[in-house]
Amino acid sequence: MRAEALGARTPGVVAYGEYQSGGWWTTSLLNHSGGPHDVVIGDGRPQPTSLLEEMPATARFLAGLGLNCMYVRRARLEPHSYLWEHRDYAELRDTGRHRLHIPLVTNPSAVLVTAARVHMAAGALRRLTPSQAHGVCNTTGPDRIHLIADVYADDAYQAFARPHLRDGDAADLPEMTSADRAGRQSPASKRHLRTAVPVCLVHQRSTRSEPVSARSRAV
Repeated sequence: MRAEALGARTPGVVAYGEYQSGGWWTTSLLNHSGGPHDVVIGDGRPQPTSLLEEMPATARFLAGLGLNCMYVRRARLEPHSYLWEHRDYAELRDTGRHRLHIPLVTNPSAVLVTAARVHMAAGALRRLTPSQAHGVCNTTGPDRIHLIADVYADDAYQAFARPHLRDGDAADLPEMTSADRAGRQSPASKRHLRTAVPVCLVHQRSTRSEPVSARSRAV
């Protein structure tokens, strides 16, 4: 899967540009149109895109999860790139859903920023609650490449999920100083978020190449 994500020939597109510094590129593996550059998520019945057809190991992995997917995307965040504080699913509240991150390529400086700095290590699936405020940074690089699966909260998901956060995955952010509260902080520190986003490891699953059984803003 990692090799497929690194070798994908379909270039990414910029979406939700007002919520990023630049350097965040996405393509779709599953969506409603079948076009890999349709990356603005929404409810509907997904179908594989031409990109997923080029990624057979990834297709087997996703099928093996047994989940009811809404959208699945490949997201690449370049070095020195940032996603500003935002909330997702604002217009998708009628149906329960979860966001799963599957890190394929990452580095210690690539973190989700909430009330804590959360590094999502490769080799596991992470469930996020993106309706809470959050941001992302890749400070030094190299690229951060995740698969992002938006899935419906149905019986299949409940049978699948096993919440767990491992020691060392999250670190507390420093408390705001009086200068910060007075608005004299740097632009970068203004991006610190004080609202917690639940982030947990739902499965420790292999993301190697062998088979396995088993319209919103985006990060």
